[in-house]
Amino acid sequence: SSAAYDGYKRQDHQKGVLHLKRALASRLRRNYRASFLSSLSDVFDPETSHTSIQAAVERLKRILRSQSDLYPSLNATLARKDLGLYFTYLKYEKSIRRMIYTTNWIERFNKSVRRTTKIRNSLPSPHAARMLIGYVAREADHETYNYPIHKFANDEKMNELANS
Repeated sequence: SSAAYDGYKRQDHQKGVLHLKRALASRLRRNYRASFLSSLSDVFDPETSHTSIQAAVERLKRILRSQSDLYPSLNATLARKDLGLYFTYLKYEKSIRRMIYTTNWIERFNKSVRRTTKIRNSLPSPHAARMLIGYVAREADHETYNYPIHKFANDEKMNELANS
């Protein structure tokens, strides 16, 4: 949400690639979905080397444009300004991209936060929201978000973030 971006402007944000793929595929005829998803997999491949975020966004737009005559609803995705947020993982070394690209554990945490904030209905300030999110993170079972991050040891950017 924009509140998360506003509160953490200096941090990188990664949107859920799988959700975008599913949303796009749902707009197509069933017999064409497999080939379309295959072409999207090439665009979103976390093992791709030497691809910039801008180049990846252009590849995605090229695929969408090629189908927009048959499926005009794809034009809404073409107009989106946040497509680069689906390719944030490209900023990192190939060895850790898949961990960022597959955001299941982040999504699980976000679901917990949404559920908790929905119960509270409204929060008086951004500080109260941050406090509540911190509470959700603290209350999570130690095993819930336990994810091995041993691959980060060799990543300069992650070490820099950890020490800042």
